[in-house]
Amino acid sequence: MHVRRVTLAIAIASLVAACQPGATGGRNTGSTVPLPAVATKMPRYSDALAGLYSAPSSTVPLDVPVNYYAPGGGTGKAGRAVLTMALVPGPNYTKMRAYFAQAGKDGGAAVAGDLQAQPALARAVEIIKQRYPWIELTDDLATAQKRNMSLTLVLDIRSRLGRPSGEPTAVQVEVIAFNDQRKPIARFISEGRVNAGGSGGYGFQAAADQALSTLEQKANTYFN
Repeated sequence: MHVRRVTLAIAIASLVAACQPGATGGRNTGSTVPLPAVATKMPRYSDALAGLYSAPSSTVPLDVPVNYYAPGGGTGKAGRAVLTMALVPGPNYTKMRAYFAQAGKDGGAAVAGDLQAQPALARAVEIIKQRYPWIELTDDLATAQKRNMSLTLVLDIRSRLGRPSGEPTAVQVEVIAFNDQRKPIARFISEGRVNAGGSGGYGFQAAADQALSTLEQKANTYFN
């Protein structure tokens, strides 16, 4: 329980920082960045709803319109008098951040700029807030339920760092929407892949850009 609280606190702090204006990060634009000979061990990522909900995220339908602003959320019932929305951090961001911290130690200062995860998280939050500007940061689904939120989004992000002669660097951003009955109604997965090596180091920032561009497209299409 203590580990869960500490992990949640880190995730909340990261989301708080992501919600602040001006969250940016640097990129390496020089010559080829040497990567360490031995790959940093990737963490064992969990399901995006692990510790948050009783069923795995795979049970939630993909790419279904949320229709939050429709009367009754698309049910035909009367519209909502108050728009109350919650954003809950998923379980994998803190794992990815620790992974990147170790990869930064293994690779040195040359890869540090590419392994800044906060800008990607900040942009993901910004994309969501463009569609749902009233969304509020909330500790977990239980807290959102107590506050009687009419829409709750779980935001999770994970990544695998690639190798120049192996698999590419991959980034996956996952958003899961819960309705006012606290039931998951839609899941959105956005991915990016970039070959590691060259001036971009591992290529995390470029892969994250791909994933976030897809997230923005899906948000504009399905976050109604």
